[in-house]
Amino acid sequence: FTLLDTVKSKRLWPDILRHLAIEQTDGNQSISFDDAATMRRATLQGIGVGLVSVIDAEEDLRSGALVAPVGRDALADMRPEEVPGFYLIVPRGHLRVKAVAALHRWLARQDWGSDLKISSVPKPTPLSD
Repeated sequence: FTLLDTVKSKRLWPDILRHLAIEQTDGNQSISFDDAATMRRATLQGIGVGLVSVIDAEEDLRSGALVAPVGRDALADMRPEEVPGFYLIVPRGHLRVKAVAALHRWLARQDWGSDLKISSVPKPTPLSD
């Protein structure tokens, strides 16, 4: 089968296949895309197996356009250090920009574990205002 990913997530498939106890063989191919939206479209077109976030896949799952072959919560017990993350990384001085500071505060206040059904997702490190 063909594994679809984004160019920035080279460790993601090996970690997930290991977590699911699925052996990755030399016959497995992968195609990398510049962004998750393009990868999702390729998944919808049947080009391969994509890792689509629950939020992005919800409508497609409801309509039957996509299926979750190993279950929607198959990764819920994945070790926190293997769970893909997104990080806001800026020089401290950029936090003086109101929009950047507001985004940082919002990120720090979120309960990231609740939607993911993961109990120990590390919280962003809050910076003093």
